[in-house]
Amino acid sequence: MTWQDLILIPVFMDSIFWLMTTLCVAVFMRRKRVALAGRAPSSFTPYVSLIKPVYGLGKDLFVNLATACRQDYQDYEVIYAVQRKDDPAREIVGKVREAYPQQSVHVVVDESKIGSNGKVSNIYNASLRAHGEVFVFSDSDMFLEPDYLRKIVAPLADKRVGISCTLYSAWKPENILEALELLSYNINFVLSIVLAVVTKASIACPGATMAVRRDVLDEIGGLVPLGNYFVEDYELGRRVVAKGYRIHFVSYVAKMSVDRRKFRDWWLHQVYWDRNTKSANPSGFFFTLFILT
Repeated sequence: MTWQDLILIPVFMDSIFWLMTTLCVAVFMRRKRVALAGRAPSSFTPYVSLIKPVYGLGKDLFVNLATACRQDYQDYEVIYAVQRKDDPAREIVGKVREAYPQQSVHVVVDESKIGSNGKVSNIYNASLRAHGEVFVFSDSDMFLEPDYLRKIVAPLADKRVGISCTLYSAWKPENILEALELLSYNINFVLSIVLAVVTKASIACPGATMAVRRDVLDEIGGLVPLGNYFVEDYELGRRVVAKGYRIHFVSYVAKMSVDRRKFRDWWLHQVYWDRNTKSANPSGFFFTLFILT
């Protein structure tokens, strides 16, 4: 084998990967169209705790957080969880609460930790004050349309479904770094999730926007055991599947703000995603050498 042949290996592998991905997207979309065509409007509307972990001042923070208060859902509460007492985001959270006095909005400021994963500690602290039968975890940079809660909660009416997730895509880039971040999410991340869901090659359970029934969460031991996991959403999904439940993806795509103003921030986030992949799926991470070259 010559060196020219070796150079062609990544090209061949990359071509196979994108062909598979294209087919998986077609299958995924067809399943969702069929499911929507045969589905009646859901009457499953349990009391929901919509938990938004907040950390620092992100772009469009007020706008994104406020979408949680404008849901077309009958009975729910919004809990904004802040990790630090000196977090400047507390002021923004307070303004959101004042802007929607008719909504049940709670602000939890708690620096307690259950492990090294700050986000899990933040969500856990909020869950201790939550009253919902269903917990919906949605990151602070997610822009949610008014039908978000109805769509993500509805699949949980099926007792075989333990977690309901949505895909999400980046939007509104304002510079070249944010445009690159958008490409990373919308091409690499989203399509990899679809590939994993269709082929069942790996558990897919994106934690930026998910719903889980309280009883299912209790059955797997709650959030405390996840406190020291780097990829807590994957571990949560793995434990739920191990108990015999399914992870369901709804026909909804949340919008996510991208906020990358410095090259260092962009680069560190790319490294962060690679660390995520390596932790959750080491063999899959190895093969990215051949498909992303």
